[in-house]
Amino acid sequence: MPVELNGRITLQKMGRALSKLNSQSFMKKRGCFFILRAAEIDSMTDEMGNIIANKEGALAHGHAHVLMYQPCWFPPWEQTALIREITLY
Repeated sequence: MPVELNGRITLQKMGRALSKLNSQSFMKKRGCFFILRAAEIDSMTDEMGNIIANKEGALAHGHAHVLMYQPCWFPPWEQTALIREITLY
């Protein structure tokens, strides 16, 4: 599959996953939500900066930069609970 098509599908999946996470009750009850700031497709490189490729061409991966909005300061125990719920989701 060409990187352009595969990359578009990957970015769409990331956007949907973020939207589903934002709709979870543990996010809503705290008034928190993630904001997608940027989504990128980068080529994969080794430690020396060489582009990694296979028979179909250069390998790429999609990733997103997100921010989480919190309406207020949470005490450490609440912040830990939120992080745990996000991780387990």
